[in-house]
Amino acid sequence: MTFERSTDWALIRAIMTDPALYKHGADDFAPPREAFEPWQHDGIWYVIVREDPVNEHPGALLGLFILAMNSAVQYEIHTRLLPRAWGPRSVEAMRRVCRWAFAHIPHCRRIVGNVPVTNQLACRFAERAGFELIGMNRKSYMRGGQLVDQACFGVSPGDV
Repeated sequence: MTFERSTDWALIRAIMTDPALYKHGADDFAPPREAFEPWQHDGIWYVIVREDPVNEHPGALLGLFILAMNSAVQYEIHTRLLPRAWGPRSVEAMRRVCRWAFAHIPHCRRIVGNVPVTNQLACRFAERAGFELIGMNRKSYMRGGQLVDQACFGVSPGDV
């Protein structure tokens, strides 16, 4: 897999609004899919992931990861992998993008992610990718008119 920071807003928007992805990553306050625009800020790294050039489908788009600065050393990760990357490849992509981030984002020493506890698949995904459950943020995500808890996961350079 290859990783590259991108400011191709049309590509980023296309991935983030993919019908297979948008409904899973949107809370009750997200705009309609057609109206969504990605935030543009220097503290947000949109990292495009593609298939390795040596694989069967070289350069095939697998999706993107969003790393948003929380502090100089900590970034919050969001995953938008397309269906072709789901399964074991998604776990490997998450591990690899974390190693990439620690190597390419200045001062990045911690990556965290918040997952609604109602999304058990995403919680298991974080754990399989090497993230450790570090806490619970109670009633912090509105989905379907209900406040739900979010599990907070974290990883440091030696963990992946």
